[in-house]
Amino acid sequence: MTVALISRLTNSNSADSRDQRIVEIVGELATQLDVHRFPRKVVWSDYLPGGRGRTILGSDECVVWDSQIILAKRMQHKLEPDEWRPIVASSLILNSKLRKNVVRKIFARRVFPPALPFIVAAGLFGSGFNSGGVYAGPKWIVLFFVITLFALILVPAFFYGNYYQGAKLVADRQAAELVGRQRFLDLMRKIDQMNLEDVEKAKGKHRGVPRLGLDRRITNLQDYTL
Repeated sequence: MTVALISRLTNSNSADSRDQRIVEIVGELATQLDVHRFPRKVVWSDYLPGGRGRTILGSDECVVWDSQIILAKRMQHKLEPDEWRPIVASSLILNSKLRKNVVRKIFARRVFPPALPFIVAAGLFGSGFNSGGVYAGPKWIVLFFVITLFALILVPAFFYGNYYQGAKLVADRQAAELVGRQRFLDLMRKIDQMNLEDVEKAKGKHRGVPRLGLDRRITNLQDYTL
C-alpha cells in the first residue's frame, strides 16, 4: 500500500470521526432542547439546498435540512467539532422553535393586509370583462389591480428577511444561554478573524435578506444580559 493511499485513508477516517462527533453534538443539543426530530447526518456544502438556486451558506451558519445538518464546506477543516456547538444550537432553536412564529407574523402582519385590497381589486377587474372576453372596465381598476398584486408579492418578501434576521438574533441569545455566551462570542470572533469573503460581504445593514451579518451577531451577544 502506497504512502499516498495510506494518507487518503487516514484523512477519510479522520473526517468520518469528526462528522460523527458533530452528529453526537447535535443529538446532545436536541436532548437539551427537547427536540425529537433532529439531523443525524453531516453534509458539507457551500450552498443552500433545495430550490434556492446558488445561495451561499454562510461560514458562520449551518442549516437543518430534514435529516441532515449542512455546514459550509469552506469551514470543514477550520473548526473543531466541538466548536460548532453554539452555531448548531442556534440553528436547532431557529428551526424547531422560532421558524413557525416568523411565518405566522409574516402572514398576519404583511400578507393579510395587502391580500384584502387585492381580493377587492381582482373582483372588480374580473367583472370588467364583457361577454367577448375583452376588458371593458375603467382603467383605474387595472392600475388598482396591478398595484395590489405587486404589494401582495413584494411586501411579504421584503419583510421576511427582517423578521428572519430578528428570529436569528433571538436564537443566538437562547443558544448562548444553553452553551455559554463567552464560548459563543469566542467562536464568532475566531470566525471574524479569518477574514472570509462571504462573512465580510454580509456585514453591515442588509434589509430584506435572511442573512445576518457576523458583526450584528457579535453585538447581539455582547449586549445581551443572561
